[in-house]
Amino acid sequence: MILIVGVNGTGKTTSTAKLAGFLKSRRHSVMLAAADTFRAAAIEQLGIWADRLGVEIVKGAYKIGR
Repeated sequence: MILIVGVNGTGKTTSTAKLAGFLKSRRHSVMLAAADTFRAAAIEQLGIWADRLGVEIVKGAYKIGR
């Protein structure tokens, strides 16, 4: 398991997708998990990358407010 963390706007989602593509090309089993609690678009963006790469994604519904 690899956990990617960092501050907003540093390219975590894109870097995660690149890493997933690399690992998949090396015949590793890959699954992405969306865990961005502040930006719903990040969850959607990771979903698009998962579709492009042909890997599974785990994500929950994004909730506004409490």
